[in-house]
Amino acid sequence: MSKKPDAQHVSHSDKLKALYARALAVAKLYSQSTGASVYVSDENYTPILEINAEKDCVILYGTCKELHCNAIKESCRLGGSYTYTCKMGIYFWTSPMYLDGQFAGALIGSGFTDSKKIKALAEMLLTCAMYLSTENKSCHSVMRRRAEQQALISAHLEALKKQHPHGSIVPEYPMDKEQELLSAIRHGDIELGKALLNELLAHIFFTNSDQFNHIQYRTIELIILFSRIYNKMGFSAESVFEINKQHIASIKLATVAIDKLATTATDKLTTAASEGTSGIEEITDILHHILGETIAEVIGFKGMQHALALKKAEQFILDHIDKKIVLSEIAKVSGLSVPYFSTIFKEEMGENFSDYLNRVRTEKAALLLTTTDLTLNKIAKLCGFEDQSWFSKIFKLHSGMSPGRFRNQRGKTAAHIPGLAFSDSYIDIIKP
Repeated sequence: MSKKPDAQHVSHSDKLKALYARALAVAKLYSQSTGASVYVSDENYTPILEINAEKDCVILYGTCKELHCNAIKESCRLGGSYTYTCKMGIYFWTSPMYLDGQFAGALIGSGFTDSKKIKALAEMLLTCAMYLSTENKSCHSVMRRRAEQQALISAHLEALKKQHPHGSIVPEYPMDKEQELLSAIRHGDIELGKALLNELLAHIFFTNSDQFNHIQYRTIELIILFSRIYNKMGFSAESVFEINKQHIASIKLATVAIDKLATTATDKLTTAASEGTSGIEEITDILHHILGETIAEVIGFKGMQHALALKKAEQFILDHIDKKIVLSEIAKVSGLSVPYFSTIFKEEMGENFSDYLNRVRTEKAALLLTTTDLTLNKIAKLCGFEDQSWFSKIFKLHSGMSPGRFRNQRGKTAAHIPGLAFSDSYIDIIKP
Protein backbone atom coordinates (compact mmCIF):
# COMPACT_ATOMS: atom_id res chain seq x y z
CA MET A 1 0.00 0.00 0.00
CA SER A 2 1.44 3.38 -1.00
CA LYS A 3 2.03 5.79 1.81
CA LYS A 4 0.06 9.02 1.69
CA PRO A 5 2.42 12.01 1.52
CA ASP A 6 2.65 14.22 4.57
CA ALA A 7 0.49 17.32 4.01
CA GLN A 8 3.29 19.50 5.37
CA HIS A 9 5.62 18.27 2.62
CA VAL A 10 3.23 18.71 -0.32
CA SER A 11 4.74 21.27 -2.70
CA HIS A 12 2.89 24.42 -3.75
CA SER A 13 2.68 23.15 -7.34
CA ASP A 14 1.06 19.91 -6.17
CA LYS A 15 -1.44 21.90 -4.12
CA LEU A 16 -2.23 23.99 -7.19
CA LYS A 17 -2.80 20.86 -9.29
CA ALA A 18 -5.19 19.53 -6.66
CA LEU A 19 -6.99 22.88 -6.48
CA TYR A 20 -7.40 23.05 -10.26
CA ALA A 21 -8.67 19.47 -10.39
CA ARG A 22 -11.34 20.32 -7.82
CA ALA A 23 -12.11 23.57 -9.64
CA LEU A 24 -12.66 21.76 -12.93
CA ALA A 25 -15.04 19.32 -11.25
CA VAL A 26 -16.98 22.17 -9.61
CA ALA A 27 -17.05 24.13 -12.89
CA LYS A 28 -18.50 21.12 -14.70
CA LEU A 29 -21.28 20.71 -12.12
CA TYR A 30 -21.95 24.46 -12.18
CA SER A 31 -22.25 24.40 -15.96
CA GLN A 32 -24.53 21.35 -15.98
CA SER A 33 -26.76 22.83 -13.29
CA THR A 34 -27.09 26.35 -14.71
CA GLY A 35 -26.45 26.00 -18.43
CA ALA A 36 -23.76 28.66 -18.19
CA SER A 37 -20.38 28.35 -19.84
CA VAL A 38 -17.57 28.09 -17.29
CA TYR A 39 -13.82 27.88 -17.38
CA VAL A 40 -11.03 27.81 -14.85
CA SER A 41 -8.13 30.24 -14.99
CA ASP A 42 -4.78 29.47 -13.34
CA GLU A 43 -2.61 31.86 -11.32
CA ASN A 44 -1.14 33.24 -14.55
CA TYR A 45 -4.60 34.10 -15.92
CA THR A 46 -4.39 31.26 -18.45
CA PRO A 47 -7.58 29.21 -19.07
CA ILE A 48 -7.25 25.56 -18.08
CA LEU A 49 -10.46 24.26 -19.61
CA GLU A 50 -13.53 25.68 -21.32
CA ILE A 51 -16.86 23.94 -20.74
CA ASN A 52 -19.65 24.45 -23.31
CA ALA A 53 -17.75 27.50 -24.46
CA GLU A 54 -17.73 26.96 -28.21
CA LYS A 55 -19.21 30.41 -28.82
CA ASP A 56 -17.40 32.26 -26.07
CA CYS A 57 -14.77 34.79 -27.01
CA VAL A 58 -12.35 33.17 -24.56
CA ILE A 59 -11.51 30.77 -27.38
CA LEU A 60 -10.51 33.74 -29.54
CA TYR A 61 -8.50 35.04 -26.59
CA GLY A 62 -6.35 37.26 -28.76
CA THR A 63 -8.34 40.48 -28.47
CA CYS A 64 -9.98 39.68 -25.11
CA LYS A 65 -7.11 38.26 -23.09
CA GLU A 66 -6.24 41.56 -21.43
CA LEU A 67 -9.91 42.21 -20.66
CA HIS A 68 -10.30 38.86 -18.89
CA CYS A 69 -7.01 39.30 -17.00
CA ASN A 70 -8.05 42.74 -15.78
CA ALA A 71 -11.47 41.44 -14.77
CA ILE A 72 -9.89 38.66 -12.71
CA LYS A 73 -7.60 41.21 -11.06
CA GLU A 74 -10.59 43.40 -10.26
CA SER A 75 -12.49 40.50 -8.69
CA CYS A 76 -9.39 39.75 -6.64
CA ARG A 77 -9.15 43.37 -5.54
CA LEU A 78 -12.82 43.39 -4.56
CA GLY A 79 -12.59 40.02 -2.86
CA GLY A 80 -15.80 38.93 -4.56
CA SER A 81 -17.60 38.52 -7.87
CA TYR A 82 -17.09 40.90 -10.80
CA THR A 83 -19.37 41.17 -13.82
CA TYR A 84 -18.30 42.60 -17.20
CA THR A 85 -18.83 42.41 -20.97
CA CYS A 86 -16.33 41.77 -23.75
CA LYS A 87 -16.04 43.54 -27.13
CA MET A 88 -18.42 41.01 -28.63
CA GLY A 89 -21.07 42.01 -26.09
CA ILE A 90 -20.91 38.73 -24.18
CA TYR A 91 -21.54 38.95 -20.42
CA PHE A 92 -19.01 37.39 -18.02
CA TRP A 93 -18.71 37.04 -14.27
CA THR A 94 -15.64 35.96 -12.36
CA SER A 95 -14.54 35.14 -8.80
CA PRO A 96 -11.00 34.55 -7.43
CA MET A 97 -9.60 31.45 -5.74
CA TYR A 98 -6.90 31.48 -3.06
CA LEU A 99 -4.29 29.01 -1.89
CA ASP A 100 -2.06 29.53 1.15
CA GLY A 101 -3.26 33.11 1.38
CA GLN A 102 -2.29 33.94 -2.21
CA PHE A 103 -4.21 34.39 -5.46
CA ALA A 104 -4.31 31.00 -7.22
CA GLY A 105 -6.68 31.47 -10.15
CA ALA A 106 -10.31 32.18 -10.89
CA LEU A 107 -13.61 30.80 -12.10
CA ILE A 108 -15.24 32.59 -15.04
CA GLY A 109 -18.81 32.10 -16.22
CA SER A 110 -20.83 33.45 -19.18
CA GLY A 111 -23.84 32.73 -21.36
CA PHE A 112 -26.80 34.88 -20.26
CA THR A 113 -28.04 38.44 -20.78
CA ASP A 114 -30.69 38.81 -18.06
CA SER A 115 -29.16 41.08 -15.37
CA LYS A 116 -31.01 39.49 -12.43
CA LYS A 117 -30.02 36.00 -13.51
CA ILE A 118 -26.42 37.06 -14.07
CA LYS A 119 -26.29 38.57 -10.57
CA ALA A 120 -27.57 35.33 -9.03
CA LEU A 121 -25.15 33.23 -11.10
CA ALA A 122 -22.27 35.53 -10.13
CA GLU A 123 -23.08 35.04 -6.42
CA MET A 124 -23.31 31.30 -6.96
CA LEU A 125 -19.92 31.28 -8.68
CA LEU A 126 -18.43 33.25 -5.78
CA THR A 127 -19.77 30.61 -3.39
CA CYS A 128 -18.04 27.96 -5.49
CA ALA A 129 -14.77 29.92 -5.44
CA MET A 130 -14.98 30.31 -1.66
CA TYR A 131 -15.68 26.58 -1.32
CA LEU A 132 -12.58 25.80 -3.37
CA SER A 133 -10.60 28.18 -1.14
CA THR A 134 -11.75 26.25 1.93
CA GLU A 135 -8.57 26.81 3.92
CA ASN A 136 -8.39 30.42 2.81
CA LYS A 137 -11.96 31.65 3.33
CA SER A 138 -10.74 34.79 5.06
CA CYS A 139 -8.96 35.94 1.88
CA HIS A 140 -12.25 36.91 0.24
CA SER A 141 -13.42 38.88 3.27
CA VAL A 142 -10.02 40.53 3.68
CA MET A 143 -9.93 41.65 0.05
CA ARG A 144 -13.53 42.85 0.25
CA ARG A 145 -12.75 44.82 3.40
CA ARG A 146 -9.68 46.38 1.79
CA ALA A 147 -11.67 47.32 -1.32
CA GLU A 148 -14.25 49.10 0.82
CA GLN A 149 -11.51 50.97 2.67
CA GLN A 150 -9.83 52.04 -0.56
CA ALA A 151 -13.12 53.25 -2.03
CA LEU A 152 -13.57 55.60 0.94
CA ILE A 153 -9.96 56.81 0.75
CA SER A 154 -10.24 57.30 -3.02
CA ALA A 155 -13.19 59.64 -2.46
CA HIS A 156 -11.03 61.77 -0.15
CA LEU A 157 -8.15 61.67 -2.67
CA GLU A 158 -10.44 62.91 -5.45
CA ALA A 159 -11.59 65.77 -3.24
CA LEU A 160 -7.98 66.70 -2.47
CA LYS A 161 -7.11 66.64 -6.18
CA LYS A 162 -9.93 69.07 -6.94
CA GLN A 163 -8.99 71.38 -4.07
CA HIS A 164 -5.26 71.24 -4.82
CA PRO A 165 -4.66 70.69 -8.56
CA HIS A 166 -1.21 69.80 -9.87
CA GLY A 167 1.26 72.64 -9.35
CA SER A 168 -0.61 74.25 -6.45
CA ILE A 169 0.66 74.56 -2.88
CA VAL A 170 0.71 71.25 -1.01
CA PRO A 171 -1.91 71.28 1.78
CA GLU A 172 -0.69 71.25 5.36
CA TYR A 173 -1.14 68.13 7.44
CA PRO A 174 -4.52 68.33 9.24
CA MET A 175 -3.43 68.24 12.86
CA ASP A 176 -7.00 69.01 13.95
CA LYS A 177 -8.14 65.72 12.38
CA GLU A 178 -5.47 63.93 14.35
CA GLN A 179 -6.82 65.38 17.59
CA GLU A 180 -10.36 64.45 16.55
CA LEU A 181 -9.14 60.90 15.93
CA LEU A 182 -7.63 60.72 19.42
CA SER A 183 -10.90 61.99 20.86
CA ALA A 184 -12.86 59.35 18.92
CA ILE A 185 -10.54 56.64 20.26
CA ARG A 186 -10.92 57.88 23.82
CA HIS A 187 -14.71 57.77 23.45
CA GLY A 188 -14.64 54.32 21.86
CA ASP A 189 -16.28 55.60 18.64
CA ILE A 190 -15.06 53.08 16.04
CA GLU A 191 -17.07 54.44 13.08
CA LEU A 192 -15.91 58.03 13.56
CA GLY A 193 -12.37 56.74 14.18
CA LYS A 194 -12.35 54.85 10.86
CA ALA A 195 -13.68 57.87 8.96
CA LEU A 196 -11.03 60.20 10.43
CA LEU A 197 -8.26 57.65 9.83
CA ASN A 198 -9.28 57.42 6.16
CA GLU A 199 -9.08 61.21 5.86
CA LEU A 200 -5.60 61.26 7.37
CA LEU A 201 -4.39 58.39 5.18
CA ALA A 202 -5.76 60.08 2.07
CA HIS A 203 -3.79 63.21 2.97
CA ILE A 204 -0.63 61.18 3.58
CA PHE A 205 -0.94 59.31 0.28
CA PHE A 206 -1.79 62.50 -1.62
CA THR A 207 1.13 64.57 -0.33
CA ASN A 208 3.69 61.75 -0.50
CA SER A 209 2.79 59.92 -3.71
CA ASP A 210 6.43 59.61 -4.78
CA GLN A 211 8.11 59.55 -1.35
CA PHE A 212 7.46 56.18 0.16
CA ASN A 213 9.79 56.66 3.08
CA HIS A 214 7.57 59.57 4.10
CA ILE A 215 4.48 57.38 3.90
CA GLN A 216 6.21 54.94 6.20
CA TYR A 217 7.22 57.67 8.65
CA ARG A 218 3.78 59.28 8.76
CA THR A 219 1.97 55.98 9.29
CA ILE A 220 4.43 55.05 12.03
CA GLU A 221 3.65 58.42 13.65
CA LEU A 222 -0.01 57.42 13.66
CA ILE A 223 0.89 54.17 15.42
CA ILE A 224 2.81 56.13 18.06
CA LEU A 225 -0.22 58.42 18.37
CA PHE A 226 -2.46 55.43 19.09
CA SER A 227 0.01 54.16 21.69
CA ARG A 228 -0.46 57.31 23.79
CA ILE A 229 -3.88 55.94 24.65
CA TYR A 230 -2.23 52.81 26.07
CA ASN A 231 0.01 54.97 28.25
CA LYS A 232 -3.03 56.72 29.72
CA MET A 233 -4.64 53.36 30.44
CA GLY A 234 -1.71 52.41 32.66
CA PHE A 235 0.16 50.05 30.32
CA SER A 236 3.85 49.74 31.20
CA ALA A 237 6.45 51.39 28.96
CA GLU A 238 7.76 47.92 28.06
CA SER A 239 4.31 46.73 26.98
CA VAL A 240 3.70 49.81 24.85
CA PHE A 241 7.14 49.43 23.27
CA GLU A 242 6.47 45.80 22.37
CA ILE A 243 3.07 46.65 20.88
CA ASN A 244 4.59 49.44 18.79
CA LYS A 245 7.49 47.22 17.71
CA GLN A 246 5.13 44.63 16.21
CA HIS A 247 2.94 47.22 14.49
CA ILE A 248 5.88 49.14 13.05
CA ALA A 249 7.39 45.94 11.65
CA SER A 250 4.13 45.28 9.78
CA ILE A 251 4.14 48.79 8.30
CA LYS A 252 7.75 48.41 7.15
CA LEU A 253 6.97 45.16 5.35
CA ALA A 254 3.97 46.72 3.63
CA THR A 255 6.02 49.75 2.55
CA VAL A 256 8.66 47.47 1.05
CA ALA A 257 5.86 45.80 -0.90
CA ILE A 258 4.82 49.18 -2.36
CA ASP A 259 8.36 49.88 -3.47
CA LYS A 260 8.47 46.64 -5.47
CA LEU A 261 5.20 47.23 -7.31
CA ALA A 262 6.55 49.67 -9.87
CA THR A 263 9.90 50.56 -11.33
CA THR A 264 9.55 54.35 -11.26
CA ALA A 265 8.62 56.55 -8.33
CA THR A 266 5.90 58.49 -10.16
CA ASP A 267 3.79 55.45 -11.04
CA LYS A 268 4.12 53.60 -7.72
CA LEU A 269 1.04 55.05 -6.07
CA THR A 270 -1.09 54.53 -9.17
CA THR A 271 0.14 50.96 -9.52
CA ALA A 272 -0.32 50.27 -5.81
CA ALA A 273 -3.87 51.57 -5.85
CA SER A 274 -4.81 49.27 -8.74
CA GLU A 275 -3.30 46.03 -7.40
CA GLY A 276 -5.47 43.79 -5.20
CA THR A 277 -2.56 42.95 -2.87
CA SER A 278 -0.89 46.36 -2.88
CA GLY A 279 1.14 47.74 -0.04
CA ILE A 280 -1.13 50.78 0.07
CA GLU A 281 -4.13 48.60 0.82
CA GLU A 282 -2.11 46.57 3.30
CA ILE A 283 -0.97 49.71 5.14
CA THR A 284 -4.56 50.92 5.31
CA ASP A 285 -5.74 47.53 6.57
CA ILE A 286 -2.99 47.36 9.18
CA LEU A 287 -3.82 50.80 10.55
CA HIS A 288 -7.54 50.03 10.63
CA HIS A 289 -6.75 46.82 12.50
CA ILE A 290 -4.56 48.71 15.00
CA LEU A 291 -7.32 51.31 15.42
CA GLY A 292 -9.84 48.56 16.12
CA GLU A 293 -7.52 46.91 18.66
CA THR A 294 -6.90 50.22 20.43
CA ILE A 295 -10.58 51.13 20.65
CA ALA A 296 -11.39 47.62 21.91
CA GLU A 297 -8.83 48.15 24.69
CA VAL A 298 -10.33 51.55 25.48
CA ILE A 299 -13.85 50.10 25.70
CA GLY A 300 -12.60 47.27 27.92
CA PHE A 301 -10.69 49.72 30.10
CA LYS A 302 -13.74 51.96 30.38
CA GLY A 303 -15.76 48.95 31.43
CA MET A 304 -13.29 48.30 34.26
CA GLN A 305 -13.27 51.99 35.15
CA HIS A 306 -17.04 52.04 35.30
CA ALA A 307 -17.18 48.87 37.39
CA LEU A 308 -14.65 50.31 39.84
CA ALA A 309 -16.46 53.65 40.02
CA LEU A 310 -19.82 51.98 40.65
CA LYS A 311 -18.28 49.68 43.25
CA LYS A 312 -16.97 52.72 45.12
CA ALA A 313 -20.43 54.27 44.88
CA GLU A 314 -21.97 51.07 46.26
CA GLN A 315 -19.67 50.97 49.24
CA PHE A 316 -20.23 54.64 50.00
CA ILE A 317 -24.00 54.13 49.93
CA LEU A 318 -23.74 51.14 52.26
CA ASP A 319 -21.61 53.13 54.68
CA HIS A 320 -23.82 56.24 54.61
CA ILE A 321 -27.31 54.87 53.97
CA ASP A 322 -28.63 56.65 57.07
CA LYS A 323 -27.34 60.05 55.91
CA LYS A 324 -28.22 62.49 53.18
CA ILE A 325 -26.33 61.54 49.99
CA VAL A 326 -26.20 63.91 47.01
CA LEU A 327 -25.06 63.20 43.45
CA SER A 328 -22.03 65.49 43.57
CA GLU A 329 -20.78 63.74 46.68
CA ILE A 330 -21.10 60.24 45.26
CA ALA A 331 -19.52 61.32 41.95
CA LYS A 332 -16.52 62.71 43.80
CA VAL A 333 -16.09 59.48 45.74
CA SER A 334 -16.22 57.54 42.45
CA GLY A 335 -13.50 59.74 40.93
CA LEU A 336 -15.72 60.99 38.09
CA SER A 337 -17.31 64.28 37.16
CA VAL A 338 -20.99 64.73 38.03
CA PRO A 339 -22.24 64.70 34.38
CA TYR A 340 -20.12 61.67 33.45
CA PHE A 341 -21.04 59.72 36.59
CA SER A 342 -24.70 60.50 36.01
CA THR A 343 -24.43 59.25 32.42
CA ILE A 344 -22.66 55.96 33.12
CA PHE A 345 -24.84 55.32 36.18
CA LYS A 346 -27.98 55.55 34.06
CA GLU A 347 -26.42 53.38 31.32
CA GLU A 348 -25.16 50.68 33.69
CA MET A 349 -28.01 50.64 36.22
CA GLY A 350 -30.98 51.42 34.00
CA GLU A 351 -32.26 54.20 36.30
CA ASN A 352 -31.06 57.58 37.50
CA PHE A 353 -29.17 57.95 40.77
CA SER A 354 -32.00 59.44 42.87
CA ASP A 355 -34.43 56.66 41.87
CA TYR A 356 -31.79 54.05 42.63
CA LEU A 357 -31.01 55.58 46.04
CA ASN A 358 -34.69 55.70 47.01
CA ARG A 359 -35.11 52.09 45.96
CA VAL A 360 -32.12 50.95 48.04
CA ARG A 361 -33.42 52.89 51.06
CA THR A 362 -36.83 51.27 50.58
CA GLU A 363 -35.30 47.80 50.42
CA LYS A 364 -33.47 48.35 53.67
CA ALA A 365 -36.64 49.72 55.23
CA ALA A 366 -38.57 46.62 54.07
CA LEU A 367 -36.01 44.41 55.77
CA LEU A 368 -36.19 46.40 59.03
CA LEU A 369 -39.98 46.41 58.97
CA THR A 370 -40.12 42.61 58.81
CA THR A 371 -37.19 41.74 61.10
CA THR A 372 -37.38 44.38 63.88
CA ASP A 373 -39.89 46.15 66.12
CA LEU A 374 -38.37 49.61 65.48
CA THR A 375 -40.78 52.50 65.08
CA LEU A 376 -41.53 53.87 61.62
CA ASN A 377 -39.79 57.12 62.58
CA LYS A 378 -36.65 55.24 63.66
CA ILE A 379 -36.60 53.15 60.50
CA ALA A 380 -37.02 56.29 58.40
CA LYS A 381 -33.91 57.80 60.05
CA LEU A 382 -31.86 54.60 59.75
CA CYS A 383 -32.65 54.46 56.04
CA GLY A 384 -31.77 58.09 55.36
CA PHE A 385 -35.27 59.51 54.79
CA GLU A 386 -35.74 63.16 55.84
CA ASP A 387 -38.89 62.39 57.86
CA GLN A 388 -41.55 59.75 58.36
CA SER A 389 -43.93 61.42 55.92
CA TRP A 390 -41.39 61.32 53.08
CA PHE A 391 -40.48 57.77 54.06
CA SER A 392 -44.12 56.66 53.78
CA LYS A 393 -44.55 58.35 50.41
CA ILE A 394 -41.42 56.79 48.85
CA PHE A 395 -42.05 53.39 50.42
CA LYS A 396 -45.60 53.26 49.05
CA LEU A 397 -44.32 54.32 45.62
CA HIS A 398 -41.95 51.33 45.50
CA SER A 399 -43.93 48.67 47.37
CA GLY A 400 -47.50 49.62 46.55
CA MET A 401 -48.53 50.01 50.22
CA SER A 402 -47.72 52.03 53.32
CA PRO A 403 -44.91 50.92 55.71
CA GLY A 404 -47.49 50.11 58.44
CA ARG A 405 -49.58 47.89 56.19
CA PHE A 406 -46.46 46.23 54.83
CA ARG A 407 -45.36 45.37 58.42
CA ASN A 408 -48.82 44.07 59.32
CA GLN A 409 -48.76 41.71 56.38
CA ARG A 410 -45.33 40.55 57.52
CA GLY A 411 -43.74 41.61 54.25
CA LYS A 412 -45.69 39.17 52.09
CA THR A 413 -45.20 41.45 49.07
CA ALA A 414 -41.50 41.89 49.69
CA ALA A 415 -40.72 39.52 46.85
CA HIS A 416 -42.20 42.07 44.44
CA ILE A 417 -39.67 44.72 45.40
CA PRO A 418 -36.83 44.79 42.79
CA GLY A 419 -33.60 43.15 43.84
CA LEU A 420 -30.49 45.13 44.53
CA ALA A 421 -28.49 46.05 41.45
CA PHE A 422 -25.00 46.22 42.93
CA SER A 423 -24.24 43.38 45.30
CA ASP A 424 -25.86 40.05 46.16
CA SER A 425 -24.42 40.30 49.66
CA TYR A 426 -26.08 43.66 50.36
CA ILE A 427 -28.85 42.17 52.55
CA ASP A 428 -26.25 40.64 54.88
CA ILE A 429 -24.40 43.92 55.13
CA ILE A 430 -27.39 46.07 56.08
CA LYS A 431 -28.83 43.71 58.70
CA PRO A 432 -29.04 45.58 62.04
